Amino acid sequence: MKRPYTILVAVDQSENAKRALKTAIWLAKSTGARLIAVHVVPPPPVAEGVAPTTLERLEKAYLSMGSRILADLAWEAGTKHGFKIETLLETGDAREKILAAAKENSADIIVIGSRGMGRIGKLLLGSVSQSVVQNARIPVLVVK
Repeated sequence: MKRPYTILVAVDQSENAKRALKTAIWLAKSTGARLIAVHVVPPPPVAEGVAPTTLERLEKAYLSMGSRILADLAWEAGTKHGFKIETLLETGDAREKILAAAKENSADIIVIGSRGMGRIGKLLLGSVSQSVVQNARIPVLVVK
């Protein structure tokens, strides 16, 4: 028996990520696919002289916020779109964690929002969506 098609959608609180989620839900409903929403929490910034307990509290706050984002998205998908999504919370570099989540969950496609950064921003900071597109071994749908 063939396994169901799996879509991984990367989410945060940006408008482009919300549009990516709507697109992923539409695609999943249209194809009968399994949909996994992944949110990546950045590690807390490390600064000299900051107590480890402060960093632990900051990390817990980041994880709590990430859990809330995913819970809200799952609720919205269920109530507004009538679709159940799976959620995944990761900590680390978003580029690496999105690609790892896609591989670990045997995703067939990644749906991700475009950040819409200007040329200078892309040169200085890089772009998560750009990095995912360049390094993914599966198709990537970038939503504006």
